[in-house]
Amino acid sequence: MIIRLEFVGPYAAADVAYRDAPEWPPHPDRLYQAFIDAARLDDPAETAALAWLEAQPAPAIGCDEAVPLASADTFVPVNHPGAGVTWERRTRQPRSFPMVWPKGPVTFVWPDPEPPVLAALSRIADRVSHVGRSESVSLVDIQSGSAAVTWVPDARGSLSLRVPHAGRLAQLEQAFQQGRYGHTAPWTAYARADEQLQSGPWGDMIVVRLRHALGVENLVAATEALRRAVLSILGDTAPAVVHGHGTHDHVAWLGLPNLSPFARGELLGLSLCLPATIDPRERARCMRALLAVDHILLEGRRVAVEAPTHALSLAARTWSRPSRVWESVSPVVLDRHPRRSLTLDDVLADSVVRAGYPRPSRVEVVERGAAGLPAARRYRLRRPGRLYTHARIEFEQPVRGPVLVGAERYFGLGLFLPARTGSAAEMTKGSREGNTGRGQ
Repeated sequence: MIIRLEFVGPYAAADVAYRDAPEWPPHPDRLYQAFIDAARLDDPAETAALAWLEAQPAPAIGCDEAVPLASADTFVPVNHPGAGVTWERRTRQPRSFPMVWPKGPVTFVWPDPEPPVLAALSRIADRVSHVGRSESVSLVDIQSGSAAVTWVPDARGSLSLRVPHAGRLAQLEQAFQQGRYGHTAPWTAYARADEQLQSGPWGDMIVVRLRHALGVENLVAATEALRRAVLSILGDTAPAVVHGHGTHDHVAWLGLPNLSPFARGELLGLSLCLPATIDPRERARCMRALLAVDHILLEGRRVAVEAPTHALSLAARTWSRPSRVWESVSPVVLDRHPRRSLTLDDVLADSVVRAGYPRPSRVEVVERGAAGLPAARRYRLRRPGRLYTHARIEFEQPVRGPVLVGAERYFGLGLFLPARTGSAAEMTKGSREGNTGRGQ
């Protein structure tokens, strides 16, 4: 079944991770909520058709790129000014409403339903007026069959989209009746149908949150403290993959910085990064041990840790999303010194290969870390005297993270972040968003 969505003008919907960036392509759950808005929920045939649609697997999506439009600030009244304040006296604050101009229609490809379901969905589609904000005037058409697609569901993909699930209609209807925000639909990773992905040596990231943020100068001390805490729980039977003795693959201990534009270079959480080759039984032991840690001892003081929140900085997909361009958030510690016949760029490129990734097509030394994180001199090393620097690397093909490079990559230094690009199709980075009632 092909649901063809054509916008009569721009598409207005903001990405929650970057409120000044537009969402593209439209998320399948965004389309599904538009169908709920247009459906006659007292019609059993239409509610049955919606129930069928939400129970289907994630659709493939066909679309061209979209052109981001400049968004001017609009001053709007605040929502809750307090008792006794009239409409005319409400304060106003600036809001921006990002939009894109689609170059063509968007197609969502689901399995073909039975004729009665297809007919009910077609009736609903005829009544859809917009998808996203009300400015996104839309024409929707449904027909059986298949079509060429651009994005396909893929756990290794670079794009995260919200997809409806079984029970989604009931969930949103309940939230609407109670006058509260509905839960966010689950995220599904998508890859370009023609995308060639390469992976590094790392698999899962298990994350814990620091109850009180730490300065980045404590990064190495905090990762070593986490290692000691996990080893104390595992005891004498700790697997070699954790204690790191020997030449085989072993875990990496990471510090995750605050990626908010208002951050001041603090660490929000810590992570245990597991090798992709880890034995499943050892993986389970590592997870149990880390989740049993409730504090670390940092230079004689107790620092509490807890389960992670939904913060973008603490989401594993933030660090593992495939990308061609990566930027360091903590400096790379060089494993060799440059010399006349070996430039700094060559040393960095060799370090990337030695860490288990393809050789980058371009390497650039930069002053500050990604997302405005501090300069390299703010960080302390485990072994003072080595050279270290922030860097930006670019690969020929997308590489799936996490990306860890350099001599101290097992203790949090040399951690890279996928670069945010200007492509509208790459601006959706898998953030959390609430939906008000049944609306889009």
